[in-house]
Amino acid sequence: MNLVLDKSQNRRKSLTCRAGAVCLVVGIWLTGMVAQVVAAPPSQQDQQVYIVQAGDTLVAIAQQYGVTTDAIVAANGLSDPDRLSVGQRLIIPGAGSAGATIVYVVQPGDTLALVARRYNVATLTMAQANRLANPNLIYVGQRLAIPARSEGSGTRSTGRIHVVQPGDTVAKIASRYSTTVWAVAQANGLENPAVIQAGQRLFIPAAEGQSSLPLPFLAVNILPSVAAQGQTVQVLVQTEGEASLSGSYDGKPLLFVGAEGQYRTLIGIHPMASPGSYPLDLKAVRGEQPVSVHSMVQVVPGSFFTEDIPLTAETAQLLEPGLVQAEAKRLAGVMTQVSLPGLWEAPFRFPLAGTPQITAYFGTRRSYDGGPVNDYHSGVDLEGAAGAPVTSPACGRVVLAEPLHVRGNAVVVDHGRGVMTGYWHLSQIDVQVGQQVEAGELLGLVGSTGLSTGAHLHWELRIMGVQVDPLQWVRENIE
Repeated sequence: MNLVLDKSQNRRKSLTCRAGAVCLVVGIWLTGMVAQVVAAPPSQQDQQVYIVQAGDTLVAIAQQYGVTTDAIVAANGLSDPDRLSVGQRLIIPGAGSAGATIVYVVQPGDTLALVARRYNVATLTMAQANRLANPNLIYVGQRLAIPARSEGSGTRSTGRIHVVQPGDTVAKIASRYSTTVWAVAQANGLENPAVIQAGQRLFIPAAEGQSSLPLPFLAVNILPSVAAQGQTVQVLVQTEGEASLSGSYDGKPLLFVGAEGQYRTLIGIHPMASPGSYPLDLKAVRGEQPVSVHSMVQVVPGSFFTEDIPLTAETAQLLEPGLVQAEAKRLAGVMTQVSLPGLWEAPFRFPLAGTPQITAYFGTRRSYDGGPVNDYHSGVDLEGAAGAPVTSPACGRVVLAEPLHVRGNAVVVDHGRGVMTGYWHLSQIDVQVGQQVEAGELLGLVGSTGLSTGAHLHWELRIMGVQVDPLQWVRENIE
């Protein structure tokens, strides 16, 4: 929403901005915050002009400025309040206020949202009070009037300032100060928390137990907030009372479970995901009013080995593209199913007795016969003698039990909530589709069927079809 001044004011603003570009070089040496109490701006602040934007309605504009639609109609002589034109100038009567005002002198790295947050004032209110035609454009040395509040005029929000360093991300900064990406993004008006710059000043709100979240949200915990490729991320949400939770990660829907204000969901980070920040959008509905919060999950590179696998004529035939694609499609159709509730109790067990030897880790980058490294190991290979029992690591229901071309004799177990485990290269299958299995119940026997160079168990785990490291589920309590 833009506020428009008359032409003479616009010319003065343009000249001031050009001067500010020079002040930026000089002002970079200034530190701290300069503020003083001065008299209120002239009474012309009581009348502001708003330029109608696409999608605006009179009701929405009136609500933004805290005035009635009738007042805007009367001030502008509108014959039809339902017909507004993009670019139309509307006088907003009584939008300003009188009284003492704090003046803040802009420092290097400041944004309007940052200054507004320090004084517990809405960014839009700051823009209105200072007649900013472009709220995204402020300059070092500029004097900003801080509108008086009804209680505690100019009261500052508690927190500290962090100057962004090279290599910083919002996720890393939030973790450093024991807060959340959402809290930092909201405090600084960051539309895209993935975009920050070295030297930028960020306001870090003091830890207040997530009190800055809009109700019904009380807390949002992302574990871990900085995740490696192939990791499982848990999102824990606490709400005030019962609510309906939904959300998405990188545009893909999430499945929440829980009740009585305690909810959770799981995110699988793809082992080949590009490092960077990915959006996490959450929505809670209590009654009829939906409330949304937006955060980010920072993805960093995993620590993976690289290996080359030699192929015989027989194994090369098994990797024929048509066979590989058909089998992948078959598995995807099974392993992207979602059932409720979650059936497992954390942590998972190993599917082989004791603590088996790992012969190939999840995510290992692979080439075949010295070719390009453009593939990865989708599970964990566990050493086991031919005929050794393979057991379910947790409760679930068998959804696939059949021989496959590449994976050999295969079993897939659905543990609920989109969590599936797969067991490849078995010499024998001892379960059937639809069978309920308990933790420790026999699934089959270790073998070397399909694309395999010797007896072992390939064990993998997928969340909503995304392959993740199953060892994390053995080492941590993922619920």
